[in-house]
Amino acid sequence: MARCSLCAKTLKPTTTTQAVKVGRVSVTVTGVPALRCTGCREVFTDYHDLKRAELRVAELVILSGYANGDSFRFLRHTLGMRANNLARFMGTTPETISRWERGTRPVDVMTWIVLSLLVVGQISHDEMRRDDIRRGRDPDARKLLEVVANPKALPTRIRLAS
Repeated sequence: MARCSLCAKTLKPTTTTQAVKVGRVSVTVTGVPALRCTGCREVFTDYHDLKRAELRVAELVILSGYANGDSFRFLRHTLGMRANNLARFMGTTPETISRWERGTRPVDVMTWIVLSLLVVGQISHDEMRRDDIRRGRDPDARKLLEVVANPKALPTRIRLAS
């Protein structure tokens, strides 16, 4: 039986809500697995479950098609890449990445698509919602070109599939 690191009481399985910021938009992810202490009521969430919630939001960011600085920065952070490493990988400069992310220059759409495909590579088919895949929403390069041409609003509330 798992014990609370704060008060040593028993931990019971539960779910929690996690807010994920994408620029000025906050996406609320419900149904994130967690453990709640029966004594102090503290909630503990595993890193992998938090990462899964972040990847689900990244999937929605990609499918929204908004190739802007906020989405670019969020996707880069989701990959855990520093701007200078990404710049070297993409054949550009860290200053250009910074200008895209700050919104002083439009994001290069092809670079955004490559970054999106790198993020999609982190999302296994087990992690993606099966109903999205059945509807043909499994992002590939052609699909990303289509969604960038016709962006749609990012939902502000989602449920993490168990």
